[in-house]
Amino acid sequence: MTRLKDRTCIVTVGANGIGKATCIRLAEESAKVAVTDLDDDAGAAARDAIVRNHGTAEYWHPDVTNEEEVTRVFSAVAGTFGQIDVLVNNAGISGADKPTHEVSSEEWRQVMDVIVNGVFYCTKAAIPHMRKARSAR
Repeated sequence: MTRLKDRTCIVTVGANGIGKATCIRLAEESAKVAVTDLDDDAGAAARDAIVRNHGTAEYWHPDVTNEEEVTRVFSAVAGTFGQIDVLVNNAGISGADKPTHEVSSEEWRQVMDVIVNGVFYCTKAAIPHMRKARSAR
């Protein structure tokens, strides 16, 4: 299958679960896959699994809540693979497992930082590369 041949895809939180499955599926479609995660061991393992199956993948460690870090890593992805075509904004956390009235403001800010700001930072960093590649997805 080659629907994504010559396309570069970034998957945030791509080391485990849905993110890892997404990375593997994109690689099966011949995409160059940027596995990103905070879990270095699992991220490297996901990359290695793709490469063992004759896919193309690299691993990066961006904290999606840090705009400068996201921008730097996405530029590195584009530098390594030549472009960015697809962004899968998979990063998310459910937050504290307790009743709402017991959730602290800090716990709530952490959730919002990942699922709102992280998505914004990643999208913002990807768009210039995607526009340059003329293949935004």
